[in-house]
Amino acid sequence: MIRRIKPKSEEESKKRRNQLIVGGILIIIMLFSTIGYAFIGNNDDNSNGNNNGSGKKIKYNGYEFNNNNGFWVLNARRSNFVFQYNPKETEDVNVNIISNIKSINEYYNKPLYISPQDSIATNEITVNLNQVAQRVQYACLEGENCSSESELPIKNCEDNFIIIKKDKENETSIEQKDNCVFITGNEENIIKLTDEFLFKLLGVK
Repeated sequence: MIRRIKPKSEEESKKRRNQLIVGGILIIIMLFSTIGYAFIGNNDDNSNGNNNGSGKKIKYNGYEFNNNNGFWVLNARRSNFVFQYNPKETEDVNVNIISNIKSINEYYNKPLYISPQDSIATNEITVNLNQVAQRVQYACLEGENCSSESELPIKNCEDNFIIIKKDKENETSIEQKDNCVFITGNEENIIKLTDEFLFKLLGVK
């Protein structure tokens, strides 16, 4: 039997679907971790008068982070935000911040678009900002080569847009340009950069 040669676009589409599945599993884990933390925290408060659970805690600039199942949880703005790193752990990233990062207030009840190159970093943003944005949706930045993502809408920096880029030359930067945020890093630090961006967005840093 002659094996059918799959077009490159079909292989890329399959790869993207697999990334979305993995990302979806991560979102579920993070959400259940958050729900579990809220439940355990409330139970401890009711039974002991304070939260003395087994999770590790740190305080940073007046914000308290609790470690729950390997994730760091911050309760702020009536929401639980979840991170893979705490603010102290991202201090070792030599990041170039280009222009001031806008406040999370700019994201409330507005659509948020993401152009992903890393599924875990993308899901970190989705889990957290989906609580405040009107919706979170994948999109292609106008002028970018998005041939493998032809089904995605084309958007520009008039909308809230977060672009995550893997850089082979080890550039490490977070840039706010109009309503676009460009997070650029390598395989090793892209998650820390994503958390660093979220900390600045929330006013933690």
